[in-house]
Amino acid sequence: MYNYNSSGLGVLSRLPPEIIQSILFVLVAQRPLGTPSALVPLFTTSKDIHAIATSPALLARVFRFKFDAGAVARRHFRPTHADLKEQLVHACTLLRKLRSGNVFDRDAHATLFSALVLLFENDGKNYAQLEWAGVKEFAEEFMKRRMWEDAGHTNEGWPLDNTANASALWILWLTLTKGMFSCCYCRLPC
Repeated sequence: MYNYNSSGLGVLSRLPPEIIQSILFVLVAQRPLGTPSALVPLFTTSKDIHAIATSPALLARVFRFKFDAGAVARRHFRPTHADLKEQLVHACTLLRKLRSGNVFDRDAHATLFSALVLLFENDGKNYAQLEWAGVKEFAEEFMKRRMWEDAGHTNEGWPLDNTANASALWILWLTLTKGMFSCCYCRLPC
């Protein structure tokens, strides 16, 4: 029978927090795309492990691993660990909303705009995350189902000029590939 200490985690809880953070980072790094869901079960294990798993230092490192942080630095701003932790939470929420595919969500306009901002700040990682989450499919579905809302009588039949419609169009433009353009939009043979 294994002898657990007071926190219930045995040997792990006796390691220095920096070592535990390194172990948790390696655990998250096993799955580069998507949210750091490997950390979620650790949030309820003990107060000490929860504090380590949600520490700004670890989550800032996870953000830099999964998303692009270079655009912020190019604007001569040095984000703190707390800033990057907050951005990770925001980006992971965005990925979950995109994966849900719910274009009728009351925050769909904010989802599209946030995805567009990540695309504008893309150095490679953001695009990979958004592609994994289905950003193009989300934008296409939004265009099919919601772009023409209130367009009939209020705007002479044209889609309204609003953030959601503009974001959806920009996302589709920024995710367009040469193959998609020639096959889908120009009706040219592939």
